[in-house]
Amino acid sequence: MSNVKNILVLFYGIGRSPSCMKKNIEILKKKNKYSYSFKFNFAYALNSIKRINNPRTSEFIDIDKSIILSSINIIDIFYEIDQNIFENEFYNYLNLNKKIKIYDPYNDQFKTLCNLFCQLSLLSKFFKNNDLASYDSYLVIRDDVLIIDESGLFSGIEIISKTKKNVFITSFHWHGGVNDRIIVLNDYGNKLFNERLFLLKKQLKNNTFKNSERINLEAIENLSLRIISTPIKILRFRANGIKRAEVFLLRPYRVFETMRIIVSFIRFCFFYTKVIIDKKFHLKLFK
Repeated sequence: MSNVKNILVLFYGIGRSPSCMKKNIEILKKKNKYSYSFKFNFAYALNSIKRINNPRTSEFIDIDKSIILSSINIIDIFYEIDQNIFENEFYNYLNLNKKIKIYDPYNDQFKTLCNLFCQLSLLSKFFKNNDLASYDSYLVIRDDVLIIDESGLFSGIEIISKTKKNVFITSFHWHGGVNDRIIVLNDYGNKLFNERLFLLKKQLKNNTFKNSERINLEAIENLSLRIISTPIKILRFRANGIKRAEVFLLRPYRVFETMRIIVSFIRFCFFYTKVIIDKKFHLKLFK
C-alpha cells in the first residue's frame, strides 16, 4: 500500500529571483530523495511586470522575462497574470473609497500596499482557477525567498498532509502577527488567501492596517486554523541580487507573540509525535 503524499510547491511573485526558485527545488528534491517519500510537483504563479520601481527597497531594475521563461522546464504548472490588472483593481478600490482618507503606513504613495494587494490577488486566483484536488498539501513560498535551514520543514509538510485545520510556518519574523513568506497548508487552508485579501480591503477602508503579518494571523484565526511552527531559516533576495539581512531571534519583549510562537512549536511536537506513532502502527499493520 502506497503512503506517498502528493505535494504542490507553489512559488509566487514578480520574478525577483528565479535563481532562488531553482535552488529551493534542488534542496527539496535532494532532501526528499534520501529522507522522505513525497511526490513533489512545482508551480509558479507570476505577476508579470516589465520593471520594478520600488524606492522603499531601492530596487530599480527591468525584469528579464527570458530568465524566468528558462526556468519553466522545471515547473509543472505555470500561471501568469499581467499585474496591471490587479493594480487597476487596487486603485479603483481607492477611488471608490476616496471620501475616506486612507492611511498609507509606508508613505510611498500606496506602492507597497498595491504590491500586497497584487500578491494576494494572484494567490487567490491561482487556487481558484487550477484543479488541485489531487494534492495532500501545498508549500507556498515567495520567489525571492531562499531556504537556508529547513529545520522541521519536511516534518511540517507531513503533518499538514495528514491532519486537518492546521497551517505550518517558520517561527521567525512574525512582526506582531504570523510570518507570511513561507507557509504549508492543505484544503482546509486554501481559502486563506481569499480571506487575507478580504481583510486587506477591509483594513484599508477602516484605516486599521498594520502589516501583512497581522493580516495573516487574523485570517488564520477567522478560518479557525491552528498554527504549528519550527525554526526554519530563510533569506530574501532583492531583484538586484542584494541579500536582505535577517535576524533569527525571538522577541521576548513581544510577550504575547513569544507565547504564541512557543505554543505553535509545542503543537508541532505533539503532532510530530502522533505522526511517528501512526507510522509505526501502519508499518506493523502492513508487515
